Amino acid sequence: MEWLIANWWWPLIGLVVLVVILLIIIEAMIRKNKKRRKVQAITGVVETKDVRLSKETNQFDKEGNVQATLAHQDIICKKGQTMTAGKNADLKPGKYTLLTAAEGQDAFNVRIGGFVREYKHGSVVMLGEGESICPTSGPIILR
Repeated sequence: MEWLIANWWWPLIGLVVLVVILLIIIEAMIRKNKKRRKVQAITGVVETKDVRLSKETNQFDKEGNVQATLAHQDIICKKGQTMTAGKNADLKPGKYTLLTAAEGQDAFNVRIGGFVREYKHGSVVMLGEGESICPTSGPIILR
């Protein structure tokens, strides 16, 4: 009978050790999340899996200077990268706000439909079916 009681202690000890390890892991995850929230509150940037997003989506700061922000659903277009609007293409046809990806840069050049033109931060363009857009002077954000 003693042998039967002695064999029941080992699974119980293993279970207790497993619970303690899980509690330590959960506590570490909670601390990491709290630390990330503090950093987000200070910097104004929210980090997801692959992207750092701005909390504020204002295009200009209080003084009227250009403010680069990245929000959900924004599309980053690199210099020289051509994106086409269409049903099964890179972009959906429709209205887009052009934003600079560089803080303080007010104007940038973009090729839309084969013509290069200077646009200002916050300019609005309509992309129809089959139209392409390509920044020529630097990266832009399509909102």
